[in-house]
Amino acid sequence: VGLTDFCSRTLEHATSPGAFNQRVVESLIKAGALDAFGPRSALLAALKDVWESCHGRRGGGAPVEQASLLDLFGADTTSPSLLKPQDRLPAVPPESVQERLAWEREALGFYFSGHPAEQWRRRLALFRESAMGELADAQDGAPTVVAGLVQSDRRTQTRSGGTMRRILLEDETGSAEVLVFPRSMDQFEEARPGAPALVWGTISRDDDGSVKIIGDRAMPLDRLVVVRLGRAAREKGTSRRHGSELVEKVAELLRRFPGDTPVVIQMQAGGRRRLAAVQRALWVSASPELATALEAVTGEPPLLLGGSDEVEGASTAGAGVWQGASTAGVQAP
Repeated sequence: VGLTDFCSRTLEHATSPGAFNQRVVESLIKAGALDAFGPRSALLAALKDVWESCHGRRGGGAPVEQASLLDLFGADTTSPSLLKPQDRLPAVPPESVQERLAWEREALGFYFSGHPAEQWRRRLALFRESAMGELADAQDGAPTVVAGLVQSDRRTQTRSGGTMRRILLEDETGSAEVLVFPRSMDQFEEARPGAPALVWGTISRDDDGSVKIIGDRAMPLDRLVVVRLGRAAREKGTSRRHGSELVEKVAELLRRFPGDTPVVIQMQAGGRRRLAAVQRALWVSASPELATALEAVTGEPPLLLGGSDEVEGASTAGAGVWQGASTAGVQAP
């Protein structure tokens, strides 16, 4: 059996000519219903020729036979040497996990075999204050910090004629729309579809109870350097002067490694960890040399986050609650 046999038999028993068409088969492939016949990417690549052969548009217009002598005598028709030519799937690269999940959502309206945010699960949990699934209980007007994948991004016009963005942010627990008004547009330049992002904002409840987030600031999470000041701050005391001096040293060091990787500074204050976003002018080129230099100044190795969920330099356990801090050379979220 295979894709050709499936299409032929289903066409034969279709109640009407339009009841079973190529689009239906394509949706079945994308949903994973025909995975037993081969990789989805190969099935999609073969579908056009298979469909035409089932309608007799190949081989002089003769319809595809429904059974052969091999079928009658019980031979193993799944053997590669006995497959019909149209069942020999083309040699195309297998679909990626992200492509497979996107196809499932397109065909079914939901993910079936996994979730695209799964590969970022540990990182999202490390930085967020609330999961998307928890926002239903959030109070209107409350500040929040969320993290997720940017699933879609639409630009629309405000009533005053300005441009705003409507970003759908999703994690493994749910999704929420982030409204980015003109005053905050420049703070969301790095938020892009398909990439994880950290968003600071305010809860907004509609009359029907649905929750949206008024976005204040966003930061990409597919690349990030986290500078930790906990140990150095404890050794030098907790005064504002000492803290400012330490941050100035870090800022001077960052200037020596210019690049496009965002930087945040983690500090301890009042028994809670605070996260401050470093301004764009101090973003860096992440490297082992930078990590060594930062550890020499702060006493702790930084977290160097790249294009996967692996975290270098520290455990992700116990993320806690992050808050913004305003310090020299640093912008508060």
